Formats: sequence, C-alpha cells, structure tokens
Amino acid sequence: MTAIPDLDDHGMVASVRWVEVELEVLGRQALWPLSAREVERTLESLTRARAKLDALLMRMLVQGEAVGAGLETGATSTTNWWSHTTRVTRAEAHRTTRLAKQLEEHEAVAEELVAGELRTDQARVIVDAVDALPDDVDEWVPRRRPGSCWNKPASMTRRPCGRWAGGCWRWSTRLRGCGGGTPAGG
Repeated sequence: MTAIPDLDDHGMVASVRWVEVELEVLGRQALWPLSAREVERTLESLTRARAKLDALLMRMLVQGEAVGAGLETGATSTTNWWSHTTRVTRAEAHRTTRLAKQLEEHEAVAEELVAGELRTDQARVIVDAVDALPDDVDEWVPRRRPGSCWNKPASMTRRPCGRWAGGCWRWSTRLRGCGGGTPAGG
C-alpha cells in the first residue's frame, strides 16, 4: 500500500490511508526501550484512538449503506460486502452496523465514542438499554435533580453507573451515585 493518495480521493480517504500506513510503521517498532509510564500513556491513548476509529468505522458503514457501497459486486448489502472483503465475521459485521444505526438516534453516546471517552462495547450496552426502555418511561422516571450526575462538567472522570443504564454517569467516587442515591454495589 502506498501512502501517496490519489488526487481524486476525498480528504477522509487520504487521511485514513495515511493512518493505516503510520500504524503499520508503529506496529513494527521495538517496544523494549519504553518505560512503564510511557507504556501507560500509550495504552491510554491507543484505547481512546481505538474508540475513535470504531466511531469512524460505524459512520462509514452507515454512509456505505446509504450510497450502496459494495453492491456492484453482487453483495446483498454493504455490511455483507464489508464482512466478506475484510474477513470480519458476519455476526460481528451485522452487530457493528446495527450499533452504527442505533448511534444515529443516540447522538450523546455517539459523541462520547467519537471523543474516545466511551468504548464500543459500553456504547452498545447503553443504546440497547435505552432502546429497551418502555414507551411510558417519562411518566415514572424521576426528573433530574440539581447536583445530580447529569449536571457535572465533562472534564470529570466518568464511568457508566450500573443502575441507570440510560447513559447516566457516576462522576467520581466522591459522588454518591446518579441522582443523589447510593450506586449499585457500593
């Protein structure tokens, strides 16, 4: 593969090709000179980057479905074409495409994934849980209270709160849980 983009390529195509080449170069570098702190920082960065790549991949799958990518080869869908050409299992390809379509309806979750603050499996759990909520959920779920986790700044450390799968976040161990209650298991 060449790192030189075709002049006709969209900027996105050229950028993704460049990233792919750079990752190959990085994958061949020796790791033994890295200190523990350097490994820690790199693992954190790679995890965020992986979430960002997953978000981009899913956006591209949705766009591929919209423009009929891969259909000229006789594939029945972009997802099936992608599965076949990349050797991603059909089950995983369809799971990924389903999540990609769900993220279009859950913009806040999609934004967190694009920012690298949420992992793909976490996004899948959140959107599945929100989609599984009954239609009358607004009638029996308490409204947000001042001081709840919904009002905390984005700069605070976040992790999903076990008892509120709808995207509620427990912001730190100092906070007693979402909505002021006690978090599940603690």
